[in-house]
Amino acid sequence: MMTGNKKAKRIVIKCGSSLVSTDAGGVDNDYITRLSKVIAQVKEAGVEVVLVSSGAIACGFRLLGYKTRPKDIPSLQACAAVGQAALIDSYAQHFRPYKIPVGQVLLTLNDTSSRIAYLHAKNTFARLLELGALAVVNENDTVAVNEIKFGDNDALAAITAAICEADLVVIFSDVDGLYTANPHTNPDAKRLDTIDEITPEIFEMAGESISGVGTGGMASKLKAAGLVMQAGIDTIICEGKDPEVLVDIVNGKQVGSRFVAHFDHLVNSRKLWISVANKMSGRVYIDEGAERALRQKGSSLLAVGVKDFIGTFSAGDALMILNEHDELVARGLSRYSSEELSVVKGMNMDMISRVYPKLAHQPFIHRDELVVY
Repeated sequence: MMTGNKKAKRIVIKCGSSLVSTDAGGVDNDYITRLSKVIAQVKEAGVEVVLVSSGAIACGFRLLGYKTRPKDIPSLQACAAVGQAALIDSYAQHFRPYKIPVGQVLLTLNDTSSRIAYLHAKNTFARLLELGALAVVNENDTVAVNEIKFGDNDALAAITAAICEADLVVIFSDVDGLYTANPHTNPDAKRLDTIDEITPEIFEMAGESISGVGTGGMASKLKAAGLVMQAGIDTIICEGKDPEVLVDIVNGKQVGSRFVAHFDHLVNSRKLWISVANKMSGRVYIDEGAERALRQKGSSLLAVGVKDFIGTFSAGDALMILNEHDELVARGLSRYSSEELSVVKGMNMDMISRVYPKLAHQPFIHRDELVVY
């Protein structure tokens, strides 16, 4: 299997809730039986695998007596607690005949927002892979609330791929790739086999999740693909109802839609962490000149180009950088506090040195800690 000019030796597979749970609610043991067989086959061929599995809530609500998925947060978190136990037990049982130990890794955004915690997670994944275990990753829905959620497991798969330094992400979906229109409603829709760049036109083709039991639609999958492309990691979005498709992927056959990473604009590991794993502490709005300097010259962001900002933050916190049209331009680590920025925004460096001598010659966000999209 080739990704760019590199053979894929480490794959992150993401399975959605609709695959691992039954229509009535509960673990789909038949599917996990087939999935475990295929993953064992791929691992036997020398490919390392990390599995990102949704489904905790979908597998748990029936076990707690609910007829349908509840809506209030405490009930959802209770369902996640019970469902995650059932789900990981099923994985452990089905991989046992292949002598593959299963390790459970539950994460929230807080667990990767800290650079130190991110590196600890990296070391844990590395050792699990070294020991031949299968890491089964999910968001820790029993404690995660909106402020510390990744948002969906497509984003979690992207972050996991970055942490693990994977070569390929395979997202099992309810459709066999990205189409020019919804193939379930438009007979003229055509699948895109290869995508080199995720443009606004590509995003317009993305529809919503068909299953109704998961949180991520095609748009979330495109965002995940875009994130890992920065790190030189390809992504394949394909239908996952038949997990045997993974064998075809490893053997280099055309499957689903492939998002091809380019190796001429890769970000380093620190910038990748800023890009995919950091919790944003504020939103900063910049003028056209600053946007042009970031995009065309690779410059640092100076306070003179800042028009406004939202949020309270300290030096070292991660920020979203947006243009005057509210479009995302970059993400980066601030070298100023929000209190300092409120005073110096719009000022050039000479003026800043008079107001805050300690910030003299210090850009607001240095280009080494800035990821431009």
